[in-house]
Amino acid sequence: MHSEGTEKTIIHTPKGAVAVYPKLEVPLKTASDFLDLMMNAGADTITLHKSDFADSFYDLKTGVAGEILQKLSTYDKRLIILGDFAAITRKNLRDFIYESNRTGKVVFVATLEEGVAMLR
Repeated sequence: MHSEGTEKTIIHTPKGAVAVYPKLEVPLKTASDFLDLMMNAGADTITLHKSDFADSFYDLKTGVAGEILQKLSTYDKRLIILGDFAAITRKNLRDFIYESNRTGKVVFVATLEEGVAMLR
């Protein structure tokens, strides 16, 4: 759905191939939307922008973020989310970002270089 016609660039890094998507026209709203994009990425790591996810992703009570993380785990993929996350004030979201960055499977960073460096 979202990946049809969506141009991406595959870059090769010491940590594997990374599919870098430009900002999506329509934010991903569901885990199914993300799964479609992930399965067509052609790389083990997907890079998206903060704005590529609907607000429901960042509202942890909706469960969308958890469903997406489950898809990543099931298919052994990684995700880099680019953006400015410094202004986040909700403790549960700050904790989620901290724990995600610590594990290195999903990283929330300002730059692609930072994201690749944090991957595990």
